Amino acid sequence: MIELALRNRIELDKATSRRNLVSRKVLLKSDEPTGDVILDEALKHVKETQPPETVVSWIEYLSGETWNPLKLKYQLRNVRERLAKNLVEKVF
Repeated sequence: MIELALRNRIELDKATSRRNLVSRKVLLKSDEPTGDVILDEALKHVKETQPPETVVSWIEYLSGETWNPLKLKYQLRNVRERLAKNLVEKVF
């Protein structure tokens, strides 16, 4: 989520005095591909989701930490292994 925000692909909805950071919704800012397979997959999920979800919800969905059967489609398959492989490829 941080990478997508740093690349100007997502943003949080406007803050109000009664809402803290974790309860704010993630909004699509640009659906332009990032060039990173994992980030583009996450971006596609954010784009397809209505109504928008919170930061905490997205972290749970994308990491596979959710037990909500309706949200299983948002899980990034083998995300830890894929991230590790990407890091190794970038180093060598």
